[in-house]
Amino acid sequence: MRKEVPLIVTFIAGAGIMAGFFLQAPLVKVSLSANLLNWAVIISAFALALGAGNLTRLHGLNLSRRGKNWALSGLLLLGLWGFFLLGLVKGPTYSSYTYIFNAVLVPGSATVMALNGFYIISACYRTFRMRSWQATLMVLTAVVVALGRVGIGQAMWPALGPISDWINRYPNASAMRGIVIGAALGTVSLGIRVILGIERGHLGAEGG
Repeated sequence: MRKEVPLIVTFIAGAGIMAGFFLQAPLVKVSLSANLLNWAVIISAFALALGAGNLTRLHGLNLSRRGKNWALSGLLLLGLWGFFLLGLVKGPTYSSYTYIFNAVLVPGSATVMALNGFYIISACYRTFRMRSWQATLMVLTAVVVALGRVGIGQAMWPALGPISDWINRYPNASAMRGIVIGAALGTVSLGIRVILGIERGHLGAEGG
């Protein structure tokens, strides 16, 4: 019976939240579904605290043992808990708190995201090899769209801008909608498998 308790809880939580989207009964929409969503927020907060605790444990051990890059571990812990305590004591509108957020966290996040550009360029170099007419069409489309988005491309040929907009608005949008529909169907099917207890990977067991 103990092994079935997580499956029952998963079924009640999943079915209750889904029922809130389709049923207008106050008992279901307000009492059951809304409370389950509130509990999910609370559980997410505890999961965030658990992640911070685990991060502190791992980097604390690395710092105490003078392991690899131990100085970076100390810097991470200082930033994590220093920033947290500053916001907890002074509040999120405190000038130093907002300055650290805008001057450190925002540029750091932008830098990490910008690093993806190098991987994208590398992937494009490996992918865009004109070995077939499909690959050739992909390369030409990518070049037209890229040049149509920058000033130098439209200076070379003014029609590149409208052509680029047409490609993004029609062929690209149609393909993206197909991808989104496929991803949505996959998400729904996986959710149903989890609610019905067929998929048990989240419980540490192999799926059925």
